[in-house]
Amino acid sequence: MLFRYLLEIIGPEELGVWVLVLSAGSMVQAANLGMTGSIVKHIADYDALGDKGKISLATQTAVISIAVFGAVFISVLFPLAEYYFEYTLDAQFYSDALEIIPLALSAFWVYMLSGIYLGALYGCQMIIQRNGVLVFDSISHFGLCVLLAPSHGLVGLAYARVIQNCLTLGVSIILLKRHVRVMPIIPLRWRKRIFKEMLGYAVNFQIIAILVMLSDPITKGFLSKYGNITMVTYYEMANKLVQLFRALLVSANQVLVPAFARLNQLDPEKISVTYLASYRLIFYLAVPGFSMLAISAPLISGVWIGYTETVFIISMVLLCFGWLANVLSVPAYYADMGIGNMKHNVIVHVFTTAINLILILIIGDLLDGLGVVVAWVVALILGGALLNILYYMRNKILFSNIIPEYSRWLVLFCLIGIFIGYGIWLQEPVMLESLLMMIAPSYVDASRITDGLMIASFIIIVGFPMWRHPMRKTLLNLVVKRQG
Repeated sequence: MLFRYLLEIIGPEELGVWVLVLSAGSMVQAANLGMTGSIVKHIADYDALGDKGKISLATQTAVISIAVFGAVFISVLFPLAEYYFEYTLDAQFYSDALEIIPLALSAFWVYMLSGIYLGALYGCQMIIQRNGVLVFDSISHFGLCVLLAPSHGLVGLAYARVIQNCLTLGVSIILLKRHVRVMPIIPLRWRKRIFKEMLGYAVNFQIIAILVMLSDPITKGFLSKYGNITMVTYYEMANKLVQLFRALLVSANQVLVPAFARLNQLDPEKISVTYLASYRLIFYLAVPGFSMLAISAPLISGVWIGYTETVFIISMVLLCFGWLANVLSVPAYYADMGIGNMKHNVIVHVFTTAINLILILIIGDLLDGLGVVVAWVVALILGGALLNILYYMRNKILFSNIIPEYSRWLVLFCLIGIFIGYGIWLQEPVMLESLLMMIAPSYVDASRITDGLMIASFIIIVGFPMWRHPMRKTLLNLVVKRQG
């Protein structure tokens, strides 16, 4: 909804500039030293022991460290951002980007601090509270953008981001203090021993964070260079939507990191059993879920953008396949985080970033710039597959579990549903002509009827194997138990 609103208020080109500025600004998170990930593991350990004092000291130490390193890093990053914009933007948009990059960098500095507190909530298994903060974050950001964008344009969006991140930081501090009474509002205590302890584990997270941050500006920067700034806008819209759906699936597995940390200390033999149960559940939800999202791309384009935008549809379909592979590797990723073995996670991120850059240089300028999107999706798929393979090899899990036995028919029917759905879409011109002869176009948008037929055909094809799947009964039993 926000993107549709901003498209009308500031236009796709200005919105594309904002997306690139956010990508460049996100690089400031390299200054978090990997603490955002490390804090979860250490807080989970301290919480399992009931040591509130250690939770407070660890959180304060991480916040003070990030605040200082972040401020220094911002002073270094600003001149580098100028070169990035000079390479990726036309002269007419260059000055706009330079005007708002200081605000964007400040917003990310505040975001890093709130990330420590959110990580501490996560480690204390306060998942509901943490998710509540994220919901508040989205709602407040939307309201601030609606309030400031019409009168201030891109600068208004930048101020909205800064204010929203400050609000999120304040709420996160209050929630954590309610759980840890000894936690001060303003962090004042820094402990070298705790810092060194967390930093040793955080190095792997830091490498991962840098690689993840590089992937985003690289992909969007080359998309702007090989394509145009408008393509960046529509790619980002598709990416945001797919990432939102991914977050919904991943949120169900958020408890795994502290859960694996506890099992590693108390009952290590149950780790593989817990992993397989989690993997089968996310497979059952992710495969039909991402397939449904891919089928819905034309309808979403018509409703969200207002017309059929090919770049948006192609990007969304491709990203659905790429992030599906990524989501299927989440249980393995979280298992490694929980037990403190981050070697494979780092290897996969290095591999994914390298493959993405290599493929962009080879095929990035193909398909009017969409080769950049293809490169990123292929890198995501290969990276997700590699992480699962490495996890299975180390833990001696049979590779037949990659596609769970009861889900094999589900995969086949999803592929059939996608094939038939987009077969209908390709016949849209013929179908529209027939529909417009039968109905009055002033009352019905005939193209939306075609989009609806795509979705209906997919639901009919995939609905039966989903209903017959044993995981449906498992989920139903879990819901009944929670309500009881």
